[in-house]
Amino acid sequence: VGSEMCIRDRPLEHATILQTPFRLCLGAPPSSIHPLNGPVAPGYNAPSMHDFPIMLNVRGRRCVVVGGGRVASRRATSLVAAGANVTVVAPDLDASVRAIEVQCIARPYQRGDLKGAFLVVVATDDENVNDAAAQEAREEGALLNRSDDSTAGDVTVPAHARHGCLTLCVHTS
Repeated sequence: VGSEMCIRDRPLEHATILQTPFRLCLGAPPSSIHPLNGPVAPGYNAPSMHDFPIMLNVRGRRCVVVGGGRVASRRATSLVAAGANVTVVAPDLDASVRAIEVQCIARPYQRGDLKGAFLVVVATDDENVNDAAAQEAREEGALLNRSDDSTAGDVTVPAHARHGCLTLCVHTS
């Protein structure tokens, strides 16, 4: 079974979304679409949603990534692509982090590193560092993304792909 993507029930040409039976209709009420079977009968009760889907404008805003590994690199790359002013703080910075146009602070996280941040991404393998950075982010009023515990932050980063002006995100709850 192939995938179908439509906008207001008109097929979107040349789009390959997923190789699973899935119908995505933009502009249709969420309760009228079943993820595997398309439109559903009246009276279908869709499961409640615990997260609010949102696209976040970070253009020109200070975003701090605490951590210097692969996850930190992916987050920093996405933030730079979205126009954020990104600072990465970590004692060991992966080569992929150094290749991105970010401010690199090659030392362990210290209290005060998150001052003025709009968004903080915590992506280390040290729970104590993650907890300390998360606490400071909350005190600073910054939005928080924790790679080690998605329920402990304000935002999660869904799997996403960009094709021209179309951004497709997939998230599970």
